[in-house]
Amino acid sequence: MSNTVPIAGYVGSVFTTAIATLSAFNTALAGTTNPASALAQAIAAFKTMMNGAQAIAAYRIGLAWETEAANLAELQGLPISLDSTTAAYFNNRISAFNDAFPALLAIVPAASGFINAATANQTGVAAIPDAGFLTFCENFNYETAPTGMEPSTFTSFVEAEMTAWQTVANTVAAFQGNNLTSAYDTAVRMKNVAAQAYGIVNGFTSGFLNGYGASGMSQTEIAGETWNQMATLPAMLADAPLVNGIPSTLDAQEASVARYVLLSAAQQLAVFINSVDTPTASQVNIATLLSGQSLLDVAAQQTGNFENWQQIATLNNLSVPYTGTTTAGVAQPGTQLFIPIPGTQSAASNTPVSYEVNFLGIDIYLGPIGQSMLPWIGDFYLIGGYSNLQYALSRRVLTTQGSLVYHVNYGSRIPPEVGNIQTSRTIGHIAAYGASAMQSDPRVSSVTNVSASLIETGVVQFDATAIPKGMPGSPVSTTVTFPEGYSTSTGSSVYFTASGTTNQNGNSWNVS
Repeated sequence: MSNTVPIAGYVGSVFTTAIATLSAFNTALAGTTNPASALAQAIAAFKTMMNGAQAIAAYRIGLAWETEAANLAELQGLPISLDSTTAAYFNNRISAFNDAFPALLAIVPAASGFINAATANQTGVAAIPDAGFLTFCENFNYETAPTGMEPSTFTSFVEAEMTAWQTVANTVAAFQGNNLTSAYDTAVRMKNVAAQAYGIVNGFTSGFLNGYGASGMSQTEIAGETWNQMATLPAMLADAPLVNGIPSTLDAQEASVARYVLLSAAQQLAVFINSVDTPTASQVNIATLLSGQSLLDVAAQQTGNFENWQQIATLNNLSVPYTGTTTAGVAQPGTQLFIPIPGTQSAASNTPVSYEVNFLGIDIYLGPIGQSMLPWIGDFYLIGGYSNLQYALSRRVLTTQGSLVYHVNYGSRIPPEVGNIQTSRTIGHIAAYGASAMQSDPRVSSVTNVSASLIETGVVQFDATAIPKGMPGSPVSTTVTFPEGYSTSTGSSVYFTASGTTNQNGNSWNVS
């Protein structure tokens, strides 16, 4: 990829440095047979991408606030009359823009301070410094909070600000009549972003400021300290793309493309970093050593190849003679052994094999079922052990059997039956279908305490407890509720809870 890009100005400088950094990293990676040796360079490149995206965001927002400050100055110059409450909100917000934009632009790292990409790669440092934009937002305090505000009245004051800007817009419209200018657009924009801030605050449960603030602060001080974070900053951040983020403009398109490329590269670098920095958890089965068996017998019976006995010895940290005696490091009849699954990578000899990690497994966690996916933070969320088993069982029960083209036997027959529950016999079918689905998971030894019930018209609840194979595993109790009309194809909401007894390591767990 060429380091010359058709993007001008500060955004172009950031983008050029980022592309050069990726090129230097790719060169370093191509020159080694051990990807792990390029870990430091990968981390530095990742930081460069994230810092670059943050620098572009801070730069663009700072420019937008500067433009909006000029727009508000134009609005302020109109000969209109406002009541004292409206005027207070009006003037405070104008002062916030005037004070905030130079402070934000001041933290944007200058292009002259960027480090040469090749040098940064060799030293393992980010080519673009951290702008500190998140810290800026955390410490944002550029607007004077309304007087007399307390936690109990906080939301009403945020609503009053929205109303004040609506009053400003109405007053400007009355003054200008049919010849509305950009000043009116500014007032309407301020009202709309104030409405967004109000929507955020109003969405919280009552008492969200309880316990907030330093010891000894009065209720008024607590509310005032929160004003900038909960009312001012959200509104001003929402305002920025409305001012300079119009998709039809070239600079907005360039900034969007640059940030997309940088964040996409950061995501790929994060995957690389995790793949070389974190040992992969190998998959294993569990088998019980029988009287008279050797590891060759176990390997032949469990894997189909007696030569795999050395892998079994390594997985279980066994030493000569491996089986048959009471010596430490030797398996006796009745011992449960980890068995490598043919075709999968074996665990490294210096990586202890864990029942929860290697047998119950680790998987990507998308978030509570029936709710929005978790926000992207640069890496995937993981779920493991008993929580992973419970999550997998719930997913299996909730998925219509046959709906996955390449896994036609995965799932249960419950979803198509929801809404057709009329008799106790149908309820019995639901219980049987759910138990059968859970039993089909290769990690499950048995399913007990199975029940199904009709909570209300069309709403079905399935309960069951799965006993995992081996060690012995702790019971996994699952409750799945199917709302009326539930279907895996329509994405209807589903609610489930899970609980587990204390496992063999003395740890309790819960997933919801």
